[in-house]
Amino acid sequence: MGNTDKRVALVAVGLAVAAVLTGGIAYAAFNTTVSSGSITGSAQSLRPLEVGTPATDYAGEETGLWPGDKHAADIVIPVRNDNEIAVQVSNTSISNAELRFTDDDVQEACGRFLSADVPVSITDGTEYDRVVIPAGADRTIRLLGAVALRGDAGDRCQGAPFTSSWRVKATSL
Repeated sequence: MGNTDKRVALVAVGLAVAAVLTGGIAYAAFNTTVSSGSITGSAQSLRPLEVGTPATDYAGEETGLWPGDKHAADIVIPVRNDNEIAVQVSNTSISNAELRFTDDDVQEACGRFLSADVPVSITDGTEYDRVVIPAGADRTIRLLGAVALRGDAGDRCQGAPFTSSWRVKATSL
């Protein structure tokens, strides 16, 4: 056998050995078994916040709503977090569910002038734009300037009592 024939034979044997080794490695990799002790756990869904009856708090000296933003009312909402973790409520997670004058005649005449804005900021006395409610805690959330009468509201609408309800969503931290 010449040198060229010996090299071809060695390369062929080398490729055959490499193919067997690669196949063996692949076989071992796909048949490796790893076991561990059992791991148990569960994922708990967030419980809904308990949202109390909203109250109206007038920032100015006057009581009742008057046309324009100057006399917008703050809304105070008591909230309880019965979850086992802290949650966060932000100004984008609060929306108005219903806003109406308590007197049906006033509602019919003036309802279109009553407006609830997504609050620019909220507070529990310490934080703006978001409020953290610890696990099992109560907080009072104040929606700053959330309800107002449009500037073109008539005299009959001014100072009339109204009610509001709000949706409050929480996210986990």
